[in-house]
Amino acid sequence: MVEKTMKVKHESQKHGCCCINLNFLSLQFVGAKKMEQSMGLMQHQSSESRDLERSTLNQTSLGPWVTGVFLAVFAVFIIVTLTHYYNWPVDRDMSLYASAANELIHGEKLYSSVWDVKPPAIWMTFMLAQMVVGYNSGMILFLSCVISLTLLVGFYLVGRDSGYGSWAGILAAGMWALIAGDVRFHLCEPFPEHFMNAAILFSIWVFLKRSDGSIKSAIVIGLLWFIASMYKHSIVLAMAAFGLCYLLMAAYQKRLKLALKDL
Repeated sequence: MVEKTMKVKHESQKHGCCCINLNFLSLQFVGAKKMEQSMGLMQHQSSESRDLERSTLNQTSLGPWVTGVFLAVFAVFIIVTLTHYYNWPVDRDMSLYASAANELIHGEKLYSSVWDVKPPAIWMTFMLAQMVVGYNSGMILFLSCVISLTLLVGFYLVGRDSGYGSWAGILAAGMWALIAGDVRFHLCEPFPEHFMNAAILFSIWVFLKRSDGSIKSAIVIGLLWFIASMYKHSIVLAMAAFGLCYLLMAAYQKRLKLALKDL
């Protein structure tokens, strides 16, 4: 009788422990589900807050007239700054490009009678400038103003379409206006790198504006990088690095097939 009573007690304790374990596991499962729901809610709220922040920035973006006034002021500032260097001695590379362009206009042939190892774009650029303003120091100033203003527009577009509205574009354009005439970085003269930077900058803008799998955008980006490579072939290394970064980013976002299609 005593043994049966002990056996019943043991079985009841065993069943009680099982019940306690099951209750504990169920509490853990419910807690995990609640935590998962709360994390999802937090992520949803954070994404909503980001969207709200961006929509607020877009609502507070500058109007077209105000933006135009800012860009016009920056453009005038750049032109006045570059005009300051009009009577300065011409850089050695600038004199080479200008004299070679003058020879090409008068019938000489590139890479034979006019010898250099650079691609033809820089020579064609100086030839066009000479056709517009003549063979003088004014062509250097003309090209400097054209490429600096082109970069001004490019910085504004990339900043504006980065997701933070026209304020970001104005900030980027203003920062470029401040350094566009810097002598130490040779920004006051039309070196080939400036034209390369303009092509790359506009390719980034097209990249920001494109839709996934857009063939037209991919073609435009490819053409802009091709134009950049026609100023200096070394840009091909930067092109490869840009493509690799794009593939890695696409693989992280699980859209590698679309990225390969773009490339």
